[in-house]
Amino acid sequence: MRSHKQAGLANGRVFWVALFLAWAIGLPAAVGADEPTAAADNSLSVKEYTDLGIPAIDKTWTADDYTKANKVLQEIVKTDATQLPRYNSAKSGVVFDRLTARENLPRIGDKQMAADTRLAEAANIMQTCIPTFLAYATPGKGLAVFDEEALKLGVFLLRAELVASLLADEVQQGDPDFAKDAKRMEGANQIKSGMATTAGGLIEMIADHKTVRGDVAVRSLAELKDLLPRACAHMLVEGRKNVKDQLTAAIAGETDAARKTAFEATLGALEQK
Repeated sequence: MRSHKQAGLANGRVFWVALFLAWAIGLPAAVGADEPTAAADNSLSVKEYTDLGIPAIDKTWTADDYTKANKVLQEIVKTDATQLPRYNSAKSGVVFDRLTARENLPRIGDKQMAADTRLAEAANIMQTCIPTFLAYATPGKGLAVFDEEALKLGVFLLRAELVASLLADEVQQGDPDFAKDAKRMEGANQIKSGMATTAGGLIEMIADHKTVRGDVAVRSLAELKDLLPRACAHMLVEGRKNVKDQLTAAIAGETDAARKTAFEATLGALEQK
C-alpha cells in the first residue's frame, strides 16, 4: 500500500464535516411541533433510470459506477428531487438498494485481489458516495424530507469506513515494514478517526427532530446498534469515547420515548463490548 492511498482516505474526513453541515443547513426547519414528512415518491422505473445513465443494478458496483450514477442523480435533483430512487419504493426500491448494497464494498481476506488494491477501491467508493448523500440532503417542499435515504447512505458510508479500516489492518499484517512508515500509520489512524466523525454525525442527524421522523430515527438506530460496536472496536480510544459521549448527550436531551429507548439500546450495545 502506498501512502497516497491512505492520504486520500484522510482527506475524506474533511468532506464529512461539510456533508453533515449541508444536511443541517439544507433541510427545512420544522414549524412548531410538527414532525417532518417523507417527500413524495415520484421516482422512476428501473428502465427509465438506466436510460438516463444509471449503471445496471444487477451487478456489483465499483467507484466508477457510483460516479456515473451521481451524474444522473444530480441532474434529477435540478429538475425534481422527488424523482430520486427511494428506499423500499415499489417503483425504485431496487435501484436505491444498489446504492447501499454491502456487496459493493471490497471483501476482507479476498486472496484474488491485493489488500492495497481493495483498500484503494474502498477509499474511492467512500469519496464517490459523498455526492450521493448530498443529493438526498436536498430538501423537498415544506416539511418534506429524504431522511430515511440520507441515513441509509450515511450508515453505508460508516460501513465502508469500517471495511477500509479492516483492509488497512490486513495490509499492515502482511507488511512487516508498515509500522515503520509514519505516513502510512498516520493514514491508518485517520481512517479510524474518520469512523468516529461519521458515527458522531449520524448520531446528531438522528437526534434532530426537525429533519428526521421518529420512526426513521428508531430504524436507523437499530442499524447502528448492530454496526457501531464493530466500528468502535476499530476506532482510536478518543474516538470511541466521543461516540459514547454523543450517545449519552442524545439520551439526556431526548424528549421522545421511542427514540430515547433506541438511543439507550445503542449505547448499551457499545458498553457490552
